[in-house]
Amino acid sequence: MMKTSSNRWLGLLGATIIMWSSVSSVVATTSDQFDACEAAQDIGNGRCDLGNDIEECGFDGGDCCECTCEDGEYTCGQYYGYACIDPDAACVDDDAVTVDMMENCYDPSRIGNGVCDSLLNNEECAYDGGDCCECTCDPSRYPWYDSGVGCQTGMYGGFACIDPDAPCVDDDIVTAEMMDLCSTGQIGNGYCDDSNNSPECAYDGGDCCECTCESHDDGYEYYCEPGSFACIDPEAECVDDDDNTAEQYEHCGWVTRIGDGMCDDENNKEECGFDGGDCCDCTCVVSASAWSDYACQEVYNINSFDCLDTSASCYGDEDLTPGVGSMSYELSFFWDDYQ
Repeated sequence: MMKTSSNRWLGLLGATIIMWSSVSSVVATTSDQFDACEAAQDIGNGRCDLGNDIEECGFDGGDCCECTCEDGEYTCGQYYGYACIDPDAACVDDDAVTVDMMENCYDPSRIGNGVCDSLLNNEECAYDGGDCCECTCDPSRYPWYDSGVGCQTGMYGGFACIDPDAPCVDDDIVTAEMMDLCSTGQIGNGYCDDSNNSPECAYDGGDCCECTCESHDDGYEYYCEPGSFACIDPEAECVDDDDNTAEQYEHCGWVTRIGDGMCDDENNKEECGFDGGDCCDCTCVVSASAWSDYACQEVYNINSFDCLDTSASCYGDEDLTPGVGSMSYELSFFWDDYQ
């Protein structure tokens, strides 16, 4: 009995020694990679990790080249792009990414993915691999190619062609000078962006005037929506069709929200026309705006009115619930009612 028990303990001890030796061996063989690679545990998982895309990490185990990537935890190319710089890969020249780009561009795996990234739209990053010009963008490189989203203007962005070698470089109004001043991917996308509504940004490519806005058929319903404009372009024929002025951009929080039927704190002052009347029950007008479903009524337990306009006939009539006021851009909803 004692002998059998001893043999059993010896067997367990031997197995433990073998297991410990195996673990020690694994640690020893991978310690160099854990020191050199940004995420050694992700090598060969089917997703290109730029921190591993170096020789010491086996170029992320092949994940960063389309011809060497093998599906693992992720499906190759489905959600992330490639950045092939492995000199031994047969497809090393198939994309625009170079070793220099790995050092100079903020995310080389996004180069040539079918979406214009303004931070990559420069000569050092090959003008985002052609993504920012309609005539050079390749929609098949978009990760969700079957969705039909890549290489188009609309909800997911647009073009900003400044590549001097692109045949269509003059087809849009974006210039190299705009890159530092504007959100160029949103210019001319059919939605008025306050930050672009200036002469330096070509008045958002016409998006902020109803008569110059061009809609895009990408399933997003709010493009060129009546009530969502702030027309201050002096060259637009409809510049006088709304009450918005260039001066409002100096004093108001979100000009395109003035008069949309929802009281906004930052616009609720005289310089902004008390949010175009939105903050008083008797002056609020339900318009055909993007917020029309909630206009001139209580939304998410937020009282839509906070009447500060002394000229309004209902001034002083509102009895605001303590702690509940007009809409703020922080959208501080009261979730306790929904828990």
